[in-house]
Amino acid sequence: MEKASTDIIGQSDGPTSIWVATSSYLVPVVAVVCLAIVLTVAFIVVRRKKK
Repeated sequence: MEKASTDIIGQSDGPTSIWVATSSYLVPVVAVVCLAIVLTVAFIVVRRKKK
């Protein structure tokens, strides 16, 4: 376990800038996806309660 975590920490020194760029770009996409999932689940629950 400890060896794997140190490997990940060592590798993260290089592509951190790439990761920050992609994560900042993906934040709105992830937010929209989460909203869509929540709305879909809520819609299904409401429809089941009405029956």
